[in-house]
Amino acid sequence: MFEPINNSKNVDRKAQDLNSDKILSLNHSGQTFGLSLFGKGFPVNDIFSDIFKSYDVNRDKFLDGKELETFKKDLLNAAGDDSILSDEELNKFLTKSENTTEFSEKSSAIFKTFITVMKNGLKNLNVQSYDDYKLLTSINEDGSGVRLSFFQTDKGDGYKAEFLSKGGKTKEIISSTNALLGKDSSYMDSYFETKNVTSHVTYNDEGLVVKQSHIYQGDDGIPPYIKASTFYYDENNNLISESKMYTNCKSRDNTTVITSYRDDGSVKDELNLSEKAGLSRTELTNYGLTKDDIESKYIRDEKDDEIVTKHYEGANLSNRLGYLPSKIMVYDKKSGTLKSVEINKFDRYGSLISKIREDKINGTSQEFNYSDVNGVIESSFQGGIGDCFFLETLNTLSQRSEGRKILKDSIKIEKTIDENGSEHTNYIITLNGVNNLLKDLNSGIRNFPKEKIFIQPQYVITEEEFEQAKIQAGKNYSSGDKDVLLHEIAYSKYRKDVAKTMTANGESFFPGSGSGNLIAGLDIARNYSQNPEEIGNGGVLGLTMYLYTGKKSDAYFSTEVKHPACSVDAEGNLKIVEGSLSYWNSSLVKEPSNVFHNRYKDIDEVISILKSDTSKNGTFKSYVAEASIPVTTQNINGVTVTNGDHAFTIKGIKDDKVILINPWDSTKEVEISIADFSKSAKMVNILKL
Repeated sequence: MFEPINNSKNVDRKAQDLNSDKILSLNHSGQTFGLSLFGKGFPVNDIFSDIFKSYDVNRDKFLDGKELETFKKDLLNAAGDDSILSDEELNKFLTKSENTTEFSEKSSAIFKTFITVMKNGLKNLNVQSYDDYKLLTSINEDGSGVRLSFFQTDKGDGYKAEFLSKGGKTKEIISSTNALLGKDSSYMDSYFETKNVTSHVTYNDEGLVVKQSHIYQGDDGIPPYIKASTFYYDENNNLISESKMYTNCKSRDNTTVITSYRDDGSVKDELNLSEKAGLSRTELTNYGLTKDDIESKYIRDEKDDEIVTKHYEGANLSNRLGYLPSKIMVYDKKSGTLKSVEINKFDRYGSLISKIREDKINGTSQEFNYSDVNGVIESSFQGGIGDCFFLETLNTLSQRSEGRKILKDSIKIEKTIDENGSEHTNYIITLNGVNNLLKDLNSGIRNFPKEKIFIQPQYVITEEEFEQAKIQAGKNYSSGDKDVLLHEIAYSKYRKDVAKTMTANGESFFPGSGSGNLIAGLDIARNYSQNPEEIGNGGVLGLTMYLYTGKKSDAYFSTEVKHPACSVDAEGNLKIVEGSLSYWNSSLVKEPSNVFHNRYKDIDEVISILKSDTSKNGTFKSYVAEASIPVTTQNINGVTVTNGDHAFTIKGIKDDKVILINPWDSTKEVEISIADFSKSAKMVNILKL
């Protein structure tokens, strides 16, 4: 029969414990001690004064009477019912905080030293002091004990506490020095060689490192973080698994990586657990014979209101990871109900051929075929390449029949027979604006010699080039529509010819250098990359539109240098994040250009023009429109970009919302309020086709 908890009985038990030889244990060092160790009181020397100063009320450097009773009571409460002082419990007892910091590690080292000295007795205690060095040792005849040293480093005070078991074997080290300690610290030594870092290392009976942590104490403005590792061995001392943890001491964001090894030492699988900004993520990666050979991956993201799982398997995973899963499942977090399923199908080379998307709530299903080239831009997914400005142009042109005709007519398929009788397929992509660009660069806004202009109105893509690009989709190209992929390949060739043209004519690749970066035909250098000709290195709205249409646009250029960025929620909708900041080169407003007709400095004027062109369903009657909006985070070429510019198609305006298409997933419409759009948009480009 169960009885209710009686608080008075619990208090009585604690009171009885104070007067008994209650046995407590210290985590890691494995020391045990009874409360009788403290007798009726004990002196506190300078080394231990910091950890006892709150208990030495009368400041006589001796704990006795009520002071001792309070100390023992707090010690018992900290240890809890299991009578083991864990790291967190010891931290809370010594520093009033459960967080591990460089201060709590030092306090723990001194407290464990104090317990060791008390257990060993004064006969084994030896204290030596020098000008900048102090050494305390308490070593028993069997070699067990502690060595504690304080010293000066070129970065300030340092210390090292080494706890020894029988035979003088090291079982725990806590230190703050300029060098790291532990099994996996060597690769970090060069980074920390001029920094003071706190290390905590524990060893097993065989002398192997079983757990370690390093606390980088931070530079000005950079919060400290903790790196901790735990190692697990089999009976033959072979490493079978390893756990690494990283914690930001300010935000408390943390990541734990658990790696399992095979008998031959190769990595079998890796489990990654992270908590960051309210998002909980679990990743499980299974490896083949090498870590470069990924067999499968599972990702689970837990957000405020839903859980999303992604499954990666099959061929060509190295290009698809992070961008193109085999299956995506979305659950309602509260009820556990499955909301939607998305299944991608691939050919034997890992090229995407179709997608099925099922809405389990509404009972609807969509299927997309990506195996054919038909001249129609249907749907694409940007993936890891930073060519949003290009994909968005294709999506924007697709909003009107005139634009769809331009895109359809721009792809021609040519069949040829070689001398061996084998048939080959070539794809010819026509860029309609290039003939105008050739005139602009030869005798218009520039005066380049014809022999130094290398851009072409047409680009030929061989069947081999096309097949190679298909299996790079996700990481190096967008995935989905194969017509989009052909345009990307052609534009990639065009960019290289632009770079060749600029180099031949002494044009600078960097913005703001007087090179006229808003000139279509010289439109490739929007950042300071070493390879500005690569399509993933950005572009400017309007320039790619001119490349396809040869028509001048009307554009709004913000005159503000700073803009707030927008977050993208689970549905893809945008909202300003207060306090976020994205910078903008406002000098673009003044740069010369061959592609813009009217230039607006007032975004309300452009919104008014678009509203007047809006039909009842919210779409535009005669305009196509595109916008550049900074977003808080995006993954480009494997790098997380914060508050970076991102290009969107403006599909329409409805009520107080601007309807957008994000090239991350062109099958979905997303929204942003007109108010947020007006504040965040850096550029808006509009064109009547």
